[in-house]
Amino acid sequence: MKKDSFLAFALGCFLFMVPFIGFMITVGKLNGIQSTVDIHNDITTGNATYLPGKVCMIKAGEDDTPESIISYARACASAHDSYLLGLNTDTANSLTEEE
Repeated sequence: MKKDSFLAFALGCFLFMVPFIGFMITVGKLNGIQSTVDIHNDITTGNATYLPGKVCMIKAGEDDTPESIISYARACASAHDSYLLGLNTDTANSLTEEE
C-alpha cells in the first residue's frame, strides 16, 4: 500500500511540474521576443536613427523620459551589433573565397 501511494505521489508531482516548467520556458522566450520587438520598434519609428558605422541619433524631446532614451540607446547598440556581425561575416566570407 505504501509503495502504491508513493508512486501515485511521485506521478502527481511529475505531472504538476511538466506544465510548470513548460510555462517558465515560454515566459522566458516571450520576454526575449518582446525586448527584440521593442528594439526594432524604436529604430523603425524614428526614435533612434542609426547610420551604419557612422552615427546614431536619438530622439530627445520634452515628452521623452530618461527610461525611453535608454531604450533608444539600446536600440542603437543592437543595430550597431548587427552591423558589426555583418562585417565579420563578410570578412570571413571574403577570406574563405581567397583561399
